[in-house]
Amino acid sequence: MARSNSEITPAEVQAYAKFCAKRGIIHDGSEDGSRNADFIAKYFVNIWKEDITEQNLNAAWDQIRPHLKFYAPNQQEANELINKLSAEEQKVLAEWKAPRGLKSTHRVVAAMLSWLAAHGFRVTKENLQLAVGQNRVQPFLEWDESATPPKPVDARQHADDGTPFLGRDVNEPRWKRIQREREEREAKDAASRPSAASVQSVTVREAQKQAEQLRGNTHSETEQLMRIFVTTPGTSEINWPDTLASRLQMQRAFQKHREVARFVR
Repeated sequence: MARSNSEITPAEVQAYAKFCAKRGIIHDGSEDGSRNADFIAKYFVNIWKEDITEQNLNAAWDQIRPHLKFYAPNQQEANELINKLSAEEQKVLAEWKAPRGLKSTHRVVAAMLSWLAAHGFRVTKENLQLAVGQNRVQPFLEWDESATPPKPVDARQHADDGTPFLGRDVNEPRWKRIQREREEREAKDAASRPSAASVQSVTVREAQKQAEQLRGNTHSETEQLMRIFVTTPGTSEINWPDTLASRLQMQRAFQKHREVARFVR
């Protein structure tokens, strides 16, 4: 059966897209993706002269396969996760300086970004370092043979070796360029304003510090203060602002008791 149309139809484009997804063929607007699409169009229009359908693509598989470019393992997953990031987050990922010896493979990128997305974390230098130290991420990380994977560490302890994680020359996808400047301006404006989460984080850390530094006039009072913990309802997570308030309340009770005792004597 000859082609029903001299031009590529929307139905053929859709059939080809589904075929690419099943076979792992690059089809993302990149240079390799464009070459694949051009080859398939020319092959079916000029050589085989059949409509592009799933059945015909499968029948022609042995002939077209050697001419197509495929995603590397985990590349498609990594690309999909990267494309969901804002322009600012993509820039942070590209410029992040990973621990020495950590490879920038698609598997590594996919594992880290999947963990961050699952926990609702933005891509920041601190959160990327946090992801490296997670038990659920570490089995998917890849290291140079000469490198020893580091133990989980606080993001603030990360050593900067001067090398961006994804290399120094990361080309932005062409289809992203149109919206890049607008997104970067919006991201810059948002970054200049502290988020509610960051403000809350600072408040929690300060409350924890103050609560742990509280002391009574005696060893017994201090022990009683340190035993007070208030947890978030429904969880075992310590609510440090409420814990601090409760400890301060007990500290004031101790002080009042001492004043009354002196007055009674």
